[in-house]
Amino acid sequence: MGAVDEIVLMCPFGLLRDCFIRVLAAEFPDTPILAFSGLHELGSAGWHGNSPLLIVYEADRNVNLKKISKLIALKPHIKVTILSISEKISRIIEFMDVGIKAYVPNSLGLEIALKAIRLVVVGGNFFPAAAFLEIEAEPPSAPADLAPGANFRISRRELEVIAGVSCGKSNASIAKDLNISEATIKVHIRNIMKKMNVNNRTSVAYKSRDLLGIA
Repeated sequence: MGAVDEIVLMCPFGLLRDCFIRVLAAEFPDTPILAFSGLHELGSAGWHGNSPLLIVYEADRNVNLKKISKLIALKPHIKVTILSISEKISRIIEFMDVGIKAYVPNSLGLEIALKAIRLVVVGGNFFPAAAFLEIEAEPPSAPADLAPGANFRISRRELEVIAGVSCGKSNASIAKDLNISEATIKVHIRNIMKKMNVNNRTSVAYKSRDLLGIA
């Protein structure tokens, strides 16, 4: 495994927590695993990994974003994966904003969750593209602060690029995640900026909140 030196699991449900521990122990037999019922236990716990993998199970928005953000600030090499009952794009973006590496809704199943965790371990990221694609079915009306008449028909690939930009990733990193060339990413970003009527990546991140209906 190598890229992480400890797995820390946070889940409020005892039975589910035990199931996760068994699966993780089988998947990563050489890595220490610690388990807690909530973030409140982590402060007094003896977890000392320099590059830990923190897996958090969220039920009904019970995870405190500020505490997650603080943990990431205190442990710069921590890799946080969220397992959640929610598939709402607004919640996914909230977690992306604090710097998590992956978000896996329950609906994707165990195999996808393990693949996402393996990807995070080796330095990658995982966010469910399907959640972003739902926006295409019923595009919201354009917010008042965006240019009238702008084209807000965003393609599947552009949504994936927007997700990467919103995470602060470089063009090279987004290209690697999507398995396409960096030149193609640049073209997508130019098209996205044109549609949003902006001229820099920071504006893309902020405007995408409005485009996706995020408060």
